[in-house]
Amino acid sequence: MRRTFVEVHVSFLRAQHYNHSMGAKKKTEIICRCNNVSRATIEDAIRNGAHTLNEIFDTTSAGVGPCGGSCRRKLGPLLDYYLKHGQFPEKIVEDLTGKDPAKKP
Repeated sequence: MRRTFVEVHVSFLRAQHYNHSMGAKKKTEIICRCNNVSRATIEDAIRNGAHTLNEIFDTTSAGVGPCGGSCRRKLGPLLDYYLKHGQFPEKIVEDLTGKDPAKKP
C-alpha cells in the first residue's frame, strides 16, 4: 500500500522526535527565521571568535532581520552560556527580560 505525503512526513517527524529524545544527533534548529540562520551556524561563529552579539550579527546575519531581531532573546543567552562555560547548552533558555507577561506572544 502506498503512503501519502502526509503519512510519510508524519513518520519523518516522529522519527526526528524519537532520535532527539534518545540522545541522537540533533537536527538543525533554526534560530533566526527571517534570515534562515541555524543554531549550528551561530555556534560555529562563536567558536571562531564572534564573542559579542554585534559580531554574531555581522558574521551570520542572525538578529538583523525584518522582524527587528526577535531571535536576539536566544542569541544572548547562548553566547553568555558559552563564554561562561566553554560549551553550548543543550537547550537555550530565552531571555524574556522586558517582555510584558500580561501580553500573549
